[in-house]
Amino acid sequence: MKKVVLLCFSMLFPAIIFAQKTVSGTVKDDNNEPIFAADVFWKNAPSKGTTTDFDGVFELLVLENSDTLVVSFIGFQSRYIPINTDAIPKNLSIILQEDVETLQEVEIKAKQPISKKFSVIKLQKSDIYLSPNADNDPLKAITNLPYSTNTEESANPTLRGSDPDRSRIVLNGVPVYRPVRNSQLNGIGNFSLFNNEIIHDQYVYASNPPLTFGNTTAGLVSIQTQDEIDKNTIQIAAGLASVGAFISQKLNKDTFFQIYGNYQFPDLYLDVNKNSTEQIKSFHTKDIGLNFHAKIEEDVTFNSFTYAIDEDFDVEDFQYGFTGNSIASKKRLFTVNNFSFFNKKGVTSVNTGYNTSNSDYKFGNIDSKLDIRQVFFSLNYRTIGIDNFSLKTGIDLDYSYNKFYGDEPVYFYALSPDSPNVRNRNKISNAIVEPYVYLNYDLNETFSLGSGIRPNIPTQDQKSYVSYQGSLKTSFNTRSSLLLSGGHYNSYQTPDYYNQAFNLLKSDQYAIDYTYDTSKTYLNLGLYYKDESGDVITPDDFLITATKTFGVELYFKQEIGKYFNFSISNTYLDQKITINGEEFTSSNDLNYFVKGSVQFNHPKVFNLSLNYVTRPGSFYTDVIGAEFENNANAFRPIFDTNINGSQFNNYNNLSLNINRYFAFKGNGLILYGVVNNIFDTDNEFRAVYNPDYSEKFFTNYQKRSFYFGMVLQLNH
Repeated sequence: MKKVVLLCFSMLFPAIIFAQKTVSGTVKDDNNEPIFAADVFWKNAPSKGTTTDFDGVFELLVLENSDTLVVSFIGFQSRYIPINTDAIPKNLSIILQEDVETLQEVEIKAKQPISKKFSVIKLQKSDIYLSPNADNDPLKAITNLPYSTNTEESANPTLRGSDPDRSRIVLNGVPVYRPVRNSQLNGIGNFSLFNNEIIHDQYVYASNPPLTFGNTTAGLVSIQTQDEIDKNTIQIAAGLASVGAFISQKLNKDTFFQIYGNYQFPDLYLDVNKNSTEQIKSFHTKDIGLNFHAKIEEDVTFNSFTYAIDEDFDVEDFQYGFTGNSIASKKRLFTVNNFSFFNKKGVTSVNTGYNTSNSDYKFGNIDSKLDIRQVFFSLNYRTIGIDNFSLKTGIDLDYSYNKFYGDEPVYFYALSPDSPNVRNRNKISNAIVEPYVYLNYDLNETFSLGSGIRPNIPTQDQKSYVSYQGSLKTSFNTRSSLLLSGGHYNSYQTPDYYNQAFNLLKSDQYAIDYTYDTSKTYLNLGLYYKDESGDVITPDDFLITATKTFGVELYFKQEIGKYFNFSISNTYLDQKITINGEEFTSSNDLNYFVKGSVQFNHPKVFNLSLNYVTRPGSFYTDVIGAEFENNANAFRPIFDTNINGSQFNNYNNLSLNINRYFAFKGNGLILYGVVNNIFDTDNEFRAVYNPDYSEKFFTNYQKRSFYFGMVLQLNH
């Protein structure tokens, strides 16, 4: 296969392979470690360079009148190497020395986000690309972490046993609600709204997220977009179910834009996977995103991210004895804008966000429509450059308006088209105004204290509340650290079809996280307890008023040699819910949740990962009988009084990811393939009944499926 690929390249690019002279070599640091993604270019043609691979290896075309090779990487002194093009050297060995002044500048910048030292983990763009089963998606990459207890095979951030709606996604300081696309009625979505190429870093706060980001009664994910780019790039992508393009372009030294667009279509994907996609009838997605960054003056920066999407899907669905097509569509636009003003003592920032969407869902006698308008504004100030002490303070305004209308069933269990329904007109709004103060104090090089407080200024009929927290991080040495955190939090439920209200949610959280981190080994042990309250109506029409969770996590990752690494994690989750004053087992009570991965990453051969996930089946409430209701023209299910007393079979999923990178003339081509659920395991997802509930069968999670594609990257 490798010979065939090389032969194809030789036929397509004979001038590249046979007619052009090249200079090649390896770039390493003074510890003899290869440097990945170092820039290599000719001094007289900086836009026609290349970058080093994982082994620090590069190959660059020799251009006319080129005589000086430049090698640079952030944090290191650039090298200028004279080259005699009449006698081109092969296999240059280039050593870069650390730039002390540059490193000190980077360290000062890293201190500015004062709360980020209390996050559990940080994911950079390269981590997301190499994350198993992430599909280059920032939020799907989180599902591979032990802190994620997502059992839905979706991109929703489900952190440490909490409902996805209790966690929050924040983009450049602005909350993004409903952060997934291909979203179903219950909010489950396959992919996030974010393109990995625009992301600079992503912090995951599994417990006690800092109150600088707003209120959340579970975890939080903070995403920061790129604030600089090192080269101009055009990417063209094509896969089994999508085509897309990405452009990254500098306008001047401190100004650039990134724009991307994608189109998803079902035909090829459904043909290839026809045995595992019988319920999927159709899906389409068109989206476009633009990220713009500029330094207006020496001490003023501006960033703007705007995203628009038009999506629809049609799947066969089963609910309460009725089978029919579930058809949904949504149009959405949101924008996030940030101004930052710097001085020697601190940074003042103004963050704004606007979101508008129109969605429609049809199933049986349901024709539910939802229009949303959201506006966010925040004014913040944080100190910088003060030894041992830092502060961030500000005030946020978060306004939401939701309009529900359409046809809804009179009886939740009577969904057939000939069952009665009623016209719904429900307009709700909520204005959240919250000032906050967050302090961080470094007692010494070993201990750091963080604390925050965030009250609300009540509007409309809101109740007064105060959220508060405290964190202690201690570093035993450069490898080991211990994080203790706790607090009391308040947030509002995101309204949906089942919960058409802004219900106030509360939680108390306590967590201990131990981390051991070296260049080859990573170990994390976490223990946590949560006491969550607030009214939540389930699709089965049960009202959950409280949830108590105790969890234990263990995560271990080890690099073996230059190309191999493996990781394994396990989560124990003891979770109880309260319904009508009585305590029951939660649907996601887990005795174990094991995630294992073996990866082989070699840029000259291929990158491959085998990933295995196993856990007990989720608990559910069985239907033990039914009575026909004339008014409903349907059978009313009689649920077992032992709520969540039944359990699906164990979940097991082994998947394979493989990709290969080909470099040519400073550009690149990536070919990739994915096989999900290799053994075609029947992983039960939902119990389904015939109309009179006399028979029961199960729908499954994704059966064995295949996906493949390519990404062409052109650097200029």
